[in-house]
Amino acid sequence: MKGVFLDWIAAHPFRAWLMVILLVANLVLAAVATVLQAPELDRLRDERRELTARSDPAGGDGLARSLADRRKDLDTLREMIPAKRDFPALLEEILESASSCGVVLGPVSYKAAVLKERKLLAYELSLSVSGRYGGVKAFLFDLQMLEGLATVDGLTLTAGDPYAEKVAMDARLTVYLREDA
Repeated sequence: MKGVFLDWIAAHPFRAWLMVILLVANLVLAAVATVLQAPELDRLRDERRELTARSDPAGGDGLARSLADRRKDLDTLREMIPAKRDFPALLEEILESASSCGVVLGPVSYKAAVLKERKLLAYELSLSVSGRYGGVKAFLFDLQMLEGLATVDGLTLTAGDPYAEKVAMDARLTVYLREDA
């Protein structure tokens, strides 16, 4: 075996030297990476761990504090949800918004659903408005800014005449109300 290897080196000296040079270059690069870059890499890893610990929402107290903060946030959100008795005021706000935006509000229908596990009522509102495009757009913005917890679930815009600026919008909203008050 040794003879075959020596014969190959004698037959191909350029390839043999090239392999030796590549082997030495590989060893030099491995040494440079180990000696020069490893300490810098360790320093950067420590810095990342420190920054992660500082930005941890749990803070120094760990999971218990994080859970307490989350419960506090949920309680704050729950306080923002209007009570069931405030539903007429919410409808009044929608009527006033339509009036101030210069749109004509058509029939408004709603269907209530009880979310017992959350102690909430979900009122699904369907309404239609018509008017100039700018007014309808402003009314849609006002719907999105309703007090409490309300979502725009879907809407349809239709224009009867492509040359007129008058559009009609059918919207579906869900308004969440507290059941307990």
